[in-house]
Amino acid sequence: MSGSFPRFAVGRQYRVLLIEDDGNDVELIRRAFKDFNGMMSLHVAYNGHEAIKHLSSTAGESAPPDLTVCDINMPIMDGFDFLRWLKKSPQRRTPVVMLSSSLVDRDVARAYDLGAAGYLVKPPAFDELKSRLVALMNFWTVNQPPPPVNEHILANDG
Repeated sequence: MSGSFPRFAVGRQYRVLLIEDDGNDVELIRRAFKDFNGMMSLHVAYNGHEAIKHLSSTAGESAPPDLTVCDINMPIMDGFDFLRWLKKSPQRRTPVVMLSSSLVDRDVARAYDLGAAGYLVKPPAFDELKSRLVALMNFWTVNQPPPPVNEHILANDG
């Protein structure tokens, strides 16, 4: 995969929150991210509820994730419900990219309507998954992230 290595800023560690209930997919995604050689940290939540607990427990202690990668179909709390929650939370500017096996237009539209920053379909082959995840990280590492939400500024903006 010549030329596909992530172009991360030197000395910067990117925080990724993965919300995925399928253990096999989690391991494949971990393998795909293995080449990032400590340039990123990956926290796994196995459903939307676990992700909310993680984000709530780390709020104020550490920076929010630079990117959240989220499945749609999960037990307890699915990806759509997580997006609804995130929209109302202080971490609402955290970009979320859906990673799902669903090709249904209704699911794609719903994800974007709820604030997803992107939508990737899980490919059947590992090499393609890895290629898509590397491309995703390359984009998000050169993208200027939004500043944290400042409720005081928003209240006076209006």
